[in-house]
Amino acid sequence: MKSNPSSISQIHEIMELTEKLELHPRYRQDRLTCGIFGDGTYYVNVLREKSIGQRQNLKTATLNSILTACALQKRGINLSSVICKYCEIEEEDNNHAIIQCLTAATVWEWVFRWCGIPQPTDLVKFWSQWGRYPKRRKTLISICYGVAWLIWKARCDLIFKENRITPTKVVDNVKAMVFTWIKHRRSNCSYVWLDWCNNPFSC
Repeated sequence: MKSNPSSISQIHEIMELTEKLELHPRYRQDRLTCGIFGDGTYYVNVLREKSIGQRQNLKTATLNSILTACALQKRGINLSSVICKYCEIEEEDNNHAIIQCLTAATVWEWVFRWCGIPQPTDLVKFWSQWGRYPKRRKTLISICYGVAWLIWKARCDLIFKENRITPTKVVDNVKAMVFTWIKHRRSNCSYVWLDWCNNPFSC
């Protein structure tokens, strides 16, 4: 570390890193070693990259566990078609259902525009690494979870209830649901609905 931790996220990061370290008392000066590396050398930047990679892998694993049409077919369930019910063009795998389908892509585009953030090319990597301020980062993560959930819910409503929900309605639902999440779960939350609708980071 080049300076003292200045945020809660940095303190948590230091705590995670120190759990991977061992202190070896000797007659000469003590030194820190790390079992991740073969020579026991302690590299803060590499440990940080590994920690970010683990969070990114967790989000990727979560995305890969979604029971899309292709995933169900791979598990031996016979389906009449694995084509996406929304676009009726491409097969419905995990990335297509949540990110690449025209409906999903439109929702993500409008949500990032609402947030005032340029739309990333690699959503999972961006989700894992964006933001230096814990409050803003937690807000964005909540929004991304809300988007993914409501895109999937819209897909299920179409398949099981034959109710097609427009991207505009999905975005409106994201704003309302995530605002409710944060308002009731974040202590001393002073968010105002009108400010939130304008930009979630202006609250």
